[in-house]
Amino acid sequence: MAWEKYRFQMMNEYFVDMKKMNKDVEEIAPTKEEYLTEVIRGDPFDVDEQPTHRMKRPDGTYDFYYAASKNFTHVDPDITDRHSLHYAPNHYVYFLLKNKKTKEWEFPTRMLKYKQTALDGKNQLFESFTKNKWGIGYAGSHALISTYRFLDDEERRLFRYNYLNGVRTFYFGAYHKNGIPEIDTNVYEDFAWVPKPEINKFLARDYFDEFKYTLWSA
Repeated sequence: MAWEKYRFQMMNEYFVDMKKMNKDVEEIAPTKEEYLTEVIRGDPFDVDEQPTHRMKRPDGTYDFYYAASKNFTHVDPDITDRHSLHYAPNHYVYFLLKNKKTKEWEFPTRMLKYKQTALDGKNQLFESFTKNKWGIGYAGSHALISTYRFLDDEERRLFRYNYLNGVRTFYFGAYHKNGIPEIDTNVYEDFAWVPKPEINKFLARDYFDEFKYTLWSA
């Protein structure tokens, strides 16, 4: 009897009166809808859909420009700045960085520390050159491609590479999520959004050959 009483008390504690719940939801739904509508229209933190520039027309009205938006109604198809998300809007574009040391264009990479997870490494890589001023998302948890190279002479002289013959690099897919792209120029010299038809003009031939089949299948 004691167990049945305890069970009854437990059931009452977690019982949900669906009729009452539905009544409550019906009462607050219009309020929630109005609130969300106002947030969507006027949220100052929704950077992507907020105008960043404006130009006055002769009639006194304004044309607005949305630098972070990917909505086709806000994209400028004539922009020529490769730093802009709107560059080459009819093509897939890839995010390339210019190495300060070699002066060559490449995809962003970072050394993975001992026992560090791939996810943690990706987050730290992104944070290292953006300071989290804009956001990205990851396209799955598996690497799209991996490459291997032997150590160069400078690396062979370093103690931490004593037992290594080369470096294997795993490349993961990512995409722009929100915010206006910018980089820390103390880490990389420059960046560019590069469409498929132009990517061979940026990458060195041997580097390009490692990625061309992966890029063309994306």
